[in-house]
Amino acid sequence: MSSLRFVPRTGAAARQQGLLRSINNASPTRDSGESLNPSGPIRDGGDSSTRSGARRKRGRMMMEDEDPLICTVTEAFKTLSDAIKQSAPQPRPIIPPNLWTMMKQIPVFEREHIAHYYGYLCENPALAYAFLEMGLDDQMVWVSRYIKTHLSD
Repeated sequence: MSSLRFVPRTGAAARQQGLLRSINNASPTRDSGESLNPSGPIRDGGDSSTRSGARRKRGRMMMEDEDPLICTVTEAFKTLSDAIKQSAPQPRPIIPPNLWTMMKQIPVFEREHIAHYYGYLCENPALAYAFLEMGLDDQMVWVSRYIKTHLSD
């Protein structure tokens, strides 16, 4: 009985050594060099009957066919990283430290109206900075507009 020279391997070791062959294309040979495949030598679709041509073709096929497990794990890690980024605490907006002090100095308006507008400016820090840059007359216009829009009955 003659011994076989080809032993099919699977897994990462086989891919690293380039020995992974599909079951349909494997063609073990005897020590004498004659093929055990009854259909004849392996052909790569061209005129060449060498095994190197077939090996290159199979190598291209392995690169095109991605491993479903790798695709699944990659997608899971991407989803996990997106979830971590979204759940990270957002930086607290910086409210101008002198905002309430400045607002208490605005005459004419009731304190509860000023406090309500202060809450609105705390929710919108960009508007708070713009509000502080204005003169007193313009600040009064903004407060009255807010009261008319949101607090008038």
